[in-house]
Amino acid sequence: MSAFVHVTPLPAVSALTRLTYAVPEPLRGLVGVGVRVVVPLGPRRVTALVVGSSAEAPEGVTCRPIISLMDDCPIVPEKLLALLEWMAEYYLAPVGETLSLAIGRALTTSSHRIVVLRDAAAASEDALERRIVEALSSATKPLTPAGLAQAAGRRTIDRVLHAMARRGAIAIDDVMAAPRAKTQYETAFVVQRMPDEAMRRRMIAYVQTF
Repeated sequence: MSAFVHVTPLPAVSALTRLTYAVPEPLRGLVGVGVRVVVPLGPRRVTALVVGSSAEAPEGVTCRPIISLMDDCPIVPEKLLALLEWMAEYYLAPVGETLSLAIGRALTTSSHRIVVLRDAAAASEDALERRIVEALSSATKPLTPAGLAQAAGRRTIDRVLHAMARRGAIAIDDVMAAPRAKTQYETAFVVQRMPDEAMRRRMIAYVQTF
C-alpha cells in the first residue's frame, strides 16, 4: 500500500507530466497504476492518471493529498501504459499528450468556479454590488465570475467578488463537472439448456425483435 503516487494530469498540462501526491489513509490499497484520480492543481481540481507509486515523497517536497478515486480498476493496463510512455519518448512528446489521446477528453473532468448568493443584505449599496446581487437573484443556473462580469457590464469584477465573499454576501465555490462519457449497456442471452426445434424458432424470433 503506497503512501504516495505519481500522476499525469489529463488532458495534458504543459511541463506538468509527472506530479507526486499523497494517498489518504482510506484510499491506500485502492489507488493503483492505471486508475483515474481527482487531484488539486493550483486553484483547480483536475483528472489525473496514476502512472507510478512510491513509499516516500520527493526530498524536500510536501505533497498535497488526492481528493478522490474515479475508478475501482485500472482503465489503462500497465502494458498499454508502458507503450504510451515509449511512444512519448520515441516521438519526443510529453507523456501527457499520448495518455490524453488514449483516454480521450470524455473520460476526464475538471473544476470550474461559480458564484453563489448567500446573504443579499450583506452587500453594500454600491451600484456594482447591487447589480451583482440582482444578476445572481434572477439567474436560472449558477454563474461563473466571467458570466457575472458580463451580466454586470464589466470586463472583470474579481476584486469586488472577493470583497463581497469576505462579508458573506456571496460564496465562490469550485464544482466538478461530470465526465461526458456515459455508461453503455448491452443485452446478453445465455442458453441454459439445448432447445428443441419449436423453442429454437421462438428464441430466434424473439432475438430478431431487438
